[in-house]
Amino acid sequence: MICLNCGKDIGMGNKFCPNCGKPTQIANKDNVGSIIIKRENKYVGSLVKFDVFIDDEAVGKLSNGGTLSFDMPLGSYDVKLSAAGSNVVREVDLTEKNKIVEITIVCKMGMVTGKPYIKSVEYK
Repeated sequence: MICLNCGKDIGMGNKFCPNCGKPTQIANKDNVGSIIIKRENKYVGSLVKFDVFIDDEAVGKLSNGGTLSFDMPLGSYDVKLSAAGSNVVREVDLTEKNKIVEITIVCKMGMVTGKPYIKSVEYK
């Protein structure tokens, strides 16, 4: 995320810019949505963890049956899931009408390892 006041990269989810101290877009609750990423609990591929990125910034790892949730300013984001060199990317748009997006993923097994697969994307 970029500070609208000073233009510095301030990372995800900061309510105030660490550089200039001004409130960021996320400080205004009307301007905030949520990206929720859920991984179904499945036996197949249960040990494979997915690396999760939002706009190429690593934001966490997702284990079998896990959930990650991020409050983000309204806008467009690329959500990328990665495991063992296999990636899947999905663009999501948080808008006034659709402030919450839930992404459900599963692990599909390949020849050697599990690969991320997006099962559904729901806007609320």
